[in-house]
Amino acid sequence: MKHKRLMESLVLSSAGGLVLRLPQVVGAMGNPNTLSNFIHDRIESGEHFTVWAHAERNLIDIDDLVAIGTILIMEMDDFSAPVVSIAARNSMSMIEIVKVFERVHGKSANYSIVDKGDPLKIDTTKAMEIGARLGIDLGDGYIERVIRKYYAPQ
Repeated sequence: MKHKRLMESLVLSSAGGLVLRLPQVVGAMGNPNTLSNFIHDRIESGEHFTVWAHAERNLIDIDDLVAIGTILIMEMDDFSAPVVSIAARNSMSMIEIVKVFERVHGKSANYSIVDKGDPLKIDTTKAMEIGARLGIDLGDGYIERVIRKYYAPQ
């Protein structure tokens, strides 16, 4: 986190600097180290993993990120906040994210729950506003729709 804050301060020290804060990005990428690919791979393989009971995460579709981010960059002179989060309206508990993956795959995950983690609060006001203008619904059900888009069996 220290490194991220340092990089943000470098960007913001430049005239016209804009920081786009991102949650977990989901898309058709081969990186096995993303959160969504990790959960998908563990459910497919049946391999055991641990879920933090109180942790929350927010997911954004790469396609929606690009659309919203493009508008933010094009219109950055029209708003005062040089730091904007692009995320769904609500974060979701890690337990619920795993349950969504289980529904999408039609199979149970092999996991245990540990008493760790914290809620995740993100100000998504600007992303919600731009998403609405673009016809992108970042509200209820968004995270499940994103998981289904990339991980539902074909």
